[in-house]
Amino acid sequence: MSLRRTSKVVVFPRWEQNPYLTMLTLAAQADGWHITGPTMLEGLERTTERGLVEGDVVHVHWTAPVTRPALSRAEAHDRVDRFDEALRRAHEAGAHVLWTVHNEIAHDADWPDAELRLAGVLARRADRILQLHEHTREHLAAAYDLPAERLVTLAHSSYAGIYPEVPTREAARAAVGVPQGVPTVGLIGQLRPYKGVDLLLEAAGIAARELPDLTVVLAGRTSEEHRAEIDALVPANTRVIRHHDFLPDEEIGTWVQACNVLALPYRRILNSGSALMAATLGRPVILPDDTPLVRLYADEPWCASYAAGPGAAARLAEQIVRLAPGDADRERSARAFAQRYTPYDMSRDYLRVLDGLEVAR
Repeated sequence: MSLRRTSKVVVFPRWEQNPYLTMLTLAAQADGWHITGPTMLEGLERTTERGLVEGDVVHVHWTAPVTRPALSRAEAHDRVDRFDEALRRAHEAGAHVLWTVHNEIAHDADWPDAELRLAGVLARRADRILQLHEHTREHLAAAYDLPAERLVTLAHSSYAGIYPEVPTREAARAAVGVPQGVPTVGLIGQLRPYKGVDLLLEAAGIAARELPDLTVVLAGRTSEEHRAEIDALVPANTRVIRHHDFLPDEEIGTWVQACNVLALPYRRILNSGSALMAATLGRPVILPDDTPLVRLYADEPWCASYAAGPGAAARLAEQIVRLAPGDADRERSARAFAQRYTPYDMSRDYLRVLDGLEVAR
């Protein structure tokens, strides 16, 4: 039996309901890799203390479980030290360390200085650093350096084939309460402060002066604190349909299908699975121009942008007025884009990364 078929990939954090992780590891699992992993730092520590053998891989994705539980800055930095030691033990056991750079630092981080230190630890410890697009290193250069000699591009695929078949637009609107035929803009997925719900609602209020029937759809898990903030921001001249609970995969398509365009006014984003989800389900997106995704999708008709910064709400409103009524050509463009690089393609490329680690040993 080959070394590969006795080896495992320890995914950190392994959130089992995250479709990206499922898609990424499809080919590796089929090829014999055992996919496992904890969700908390303590679980990673236990794994690296006694659960690794030569040829295993520790693949770090998101860093929030390291610093977010900390109740003080000192504790956050202590947890970074513990994480560093866990990766050192992984190497000592003969395991490889991979790091996928999903964000500059964890979203809504309470301790950004500790998060930046954590990125430095990963840049130093990782045998391979996976970037989702070729603009990553340049975009992050002011925050930290990603060693070019260990950098590998592994693009985020679409979600083609992952979501169940969606209903018609008419049926979807009937299901979620959106009137038929009205211009509609949505923000679908976990609703957190960094996603710019406040900016979207301000822009919607402006856009509704030209689109009196404009409807905003907000759907996804929301903290009680943020939900109260949203309550106070809903514009009086705009219909807003809200669902503040977790959306299972089988329902996401219905909510997206009820919209004509998705707005993603995120703050400090490097990548967006939501944009790829939108394309998969045939919906154009609106993005701020301070994300490298605007460069990445510059030639894609399904992707529009607005200038971030002071006055952004008015500029986002202009795009909402333009796209919320619907655009069949942009929808076709989005679906065609989603077929160019599928989860199957991404999982095969990831398997090649794992195979390359063995060759390099």
